[in-house]
Amino acid sequence: MSYFFVKTFKVTKIILILVLLAGVIGLKLVTKNNVQEGVEP
Repeated sequence: MSYFFVKTFKVTKIILILVLLAGVIGLKLVTKNNVQEGVEP
């Protein structure tokens, strides 16, 4: 049971990291598009 738990935990950890990376990349793309359009903060 412990091996299955460790394997599941690793998969969950990888999914969380991918979601965080996707969010950061998405924010960077949105920010870059806004700057190109001339909308500066």
